[in-house]
Amino acid sequence: MSYNHLFSNLASTGRKPALLSIVKEHSNAYKPKTVTTKYPKMLTNLRGKDAQLCRTFKRCNDINIEVSKEEVSNVEKATKKQCEENLGMISGQVE
Repeated sequence: MSYNHLFSNLASTGRKPALLSIVKEHSNAYKPKTVTTKYPKMLTNLRGKDAQLCRTFKRCNDINIEVSKEEVSNVEKATKKQCEENLGMISGQVE
């Protein structure tokens, strides 16, 4: 059995064996959605090295955040999915 055949068989199980995370053809399933889907910049990445509040407020005046329609749509879908999953967990606990 070749490695490619083995990797394909592992991928077809519906599980996520760690081995496939380092196989280029199968690694996308292991990448965080923030890497594979277009999302706006994380606001925490805009923070300066200094944590002083006054400097942070002054720095805010220099920041311009632009978000595309695609990014808005992706965030909205991800947020709705999170909400649905959390409601499912809560209703499962109540029963």
